[in-house]
Amino acid sequence: MKTGKSEIRPVILCLAAILMLCLAGSCAEFSSAPAAGTTPVKLITLRLAIESFPEDSITQEVDKFARSFNDHAKGKAEIVVYGNGCLGPSGQYIDMVRTGAIDLGVEPMVQTNPVYSVVDLPFLLNNKAARRQAMEPILETVFDKDFEKQFNQRPISWYPVAYHDLGSVKKPIKTLEDMKGMLISVASPMQAQMVIALGGSSVQVDGPDVYGSLEKGVVDGILLPVNAAIAMNLSKVMHYWTVCNVHTAYSSINVNLETFNKLPNDIQAILVEEGKKCGESTTNRVDTQEMVLAYELKQSGVEFYELPAVEHERWRKACLALWNEEIARVGPKAETIIAIANEANKNFP
Repeated sequence: MKTGKSEIRPVILCLAAILMLCLAGSCAEFSSAPAAGTTPVKLITLRLAIESFPEDSITQEVDKFARSFNDHAKGKAEIVVYGNGCLGPSGQYIDMVRTGAIDLGVEPMVQTNPVYSVVDLPFLLNNKAARRQAMEPILETVFDKDFEKQFNQRPISWYPVAYHDLGSVKKPIKTLEDMKGMLISVASPMQAQMVIALGGSSVQVDGPDVYGSLEKGVVDGILLPVNAAIAMNLSKVMHYWTVCNVHTAYSSINVNLETFNKLPNDIQAILVEEGKKCGESTTNRVDTQEMVLAYELKQSGVEFYELPAVEHERWRKACLALWNEEIARVGPKAETIIAIANEANKNFP
């Protein structure tokens, strides 16, 4: 039996109507197209530069910060992290953020302005607890305003740098007298001055040459944080570790001030909130990492010696001339930083 065209057409029309309804329902649920009469939201992309590699703990915290910001911005803005120093070394970030070449940078504070080297002074802060207590007052009273006025950028996250201690090859360093005649590898002018003040001699050795210099006896010891000692596998050539909390510093994530001011209010609030969370998380991670890696270094066979309070005070007094030089060079801001540090030291002797 044949079916006439008049019978087929209603069926086709019915199926077509059902298909159109299904497609309409699908678009209503999943389409991101703007409603009629509205303007599409343009995604704001913020470029963040960091020098370290993905395996580095700080880079991991910065990545976590970016992901959390992106989730909360819900498609209105995103942070893209450029790691491995692909946008240049961290020493250049202060100018790159200032000029807007990048939107955000992870910047070691001592590289940005002479006033910040005050925090790098030897034995300024007694321990991690004092370092944590002093951080916010120092940043709020001195650094935050300076970054905006001098560098056209706003800090949104602060965290400490791991304490530097002394590793040595032939003998443990327990007193000032042990430092005499020792050649110590350093990484900055402040460290060099400190070693000289303690009675030793200093030389700056590039990172790739540190292991060989210790192995061959070119240098007698090195000033560095425990995470660097682990990363360079120095336990095979460095046999002693003197825990003396020589000095620390702070680093920050900064955003170009003009970029920040142009952001919508809700995105500004998210950036500030996530930056604060990142600072707290990274500070906790630095504190924990110092303990975990110290244990790892000790388990690898390195002999640990913790400087007693009396000897620690001798070392601190030997370096006070450097403090006076910084006060003379920097002025009232140096005195403010030192006063805040002294208050924290009273609470955490």
